[in-house]
Amino acid sequence: MIDYFKIPGHPDYVINKDGDIINTKTWTRISSSIVGGRRRVCLDGCTEYMANLLLTTFDRPKEKTECVIYRDGNTHNDLLHNVEWGRRGQNYSKKYPTSDLYPGREAMPKPIMINELNISFDSIRQCAEFINGSPSGIRQCLSGNLKTYRGYTFTLI
Repeated sequence: MIDYFKIPGHPDYVINKDGDIINTKTWTRISSSIVGGRRRVCLDGCTEYMANLLLTTFDRPKEKTECVIYRDGNTHNDLLHNVEWGRRGQNYSKKYPTSDLYPGREAMPKPIMINELNISFDSIRQCAEFINGSPSGIRQCLSGNLKTYRGYTFTLI
């Protein structure tokens, strides 16, 4: 059986560890929407982020200077084991999976090639240094957000 817990500040709603919310007045499940990459729900006319509700219910209330940190860097992953309270700058240092969340899975450099020059590099960072650019520009080109970066196209090897 799944256990539900009262949400602090919202006495008519309960939540479980998977993020399912039920209105205890009508016994209906509350649907969520994704805006800006984060799941949100509307409780008592107030829009709340799902991760904030999970942490407030199962951990502790948010302090003024804290925000939600996603351990694997994926804001779509609102599971309780993936979120924690922390500082803003911590989210940027956790963009890739960490070994404590995914044992045996380390961030590996990706071999890349500049198509026009037919030169390959061991990592995106080395390629960016070669063309005097930034790794983020190359990643945007690889994802399709940019057609070219600094006049070059790239391919992962």
